[in-house]
Amino acid sequence: MNSGDTSGDRSRVVGYGSVAFFDRASNAAVEADDPETPTTQEAERRFHLTNADKRRLFEIARESISLWQNEQRRKDYPDESENLNAPAAAFVTLHRDGELRGCVGSVESDEPLWMNVREMAIAAATRDTRFEPLWPGELEACDLEISVMTPLTRVTSPDEIVPGEHGILLRRGYQRGLLLPQVAAKYGWDAREFLRQTCRKAGMEDDAWRDPATEIDVFSAVVFSEKDVQGVDADVH
Repeated sequence: MNSGDTSGDRSRVVGYGSVAFFDRASNAAVEADDPETPTTQEAERRFHLTNADKRRLFEIARESISLWQNEQRRKDYPDESENLNAPAAAFVTLHRDGELRGCVGSVESDEPLWMNVREMAIAAATRDTRFEPLWPGELEACDLEISVMTPLTRVTSPDEIVPGEHGILLRRGYQRGLLLPQVAAKYGWDAREFLRQTCRKAGMEDDAWRDPATEIDVFSAVVFSEKDVQGVDADVH
């Protein structure tokens, strides 16, 4: 683990930049960077969120943060669309004046998407260890982004990794590291360099991905911001 390690109470936490991710297997946290995350083709094929779904997720995220800040309570949203009640994991990112203010997410979840977004929104606003919790009233000055993650897929060879399409999660014992899909594209990494960099994030030696004890999983993401769905009244099919 690195200096960003912390504990989470619902699932396991790993992160990227000022990102932490939660994962059911442990309560460990790893920090990472905050790049802009493009939606990948694989994620688009798996998820068919409407613009109404996306707007509703932002409403849930904002209301959940406010309720937690003001009343220390959670609200359930059982009467949502089929898409929002389907199990899925997500990252929630907060920016203020173009600067990262918090980002926490999960790569595995058996909870409904609305519930996972609720939990990650609260965590991003209050438990990202790189930042002080949002102060009362600050949420209004923040822009939100949500990344809906595809299920993890286990791979055994760099040939199965598509840089720019896949993010990587490495796990070996208590060590774990995660890089989101856009990082390899941003830096022009091939699959092997992507693996080496993820090993470094995990505090492992560069070639630890070759160790049979190292688990390598990939994932993709559907990413959208509030600005993406503002004023969009109809869904284009």
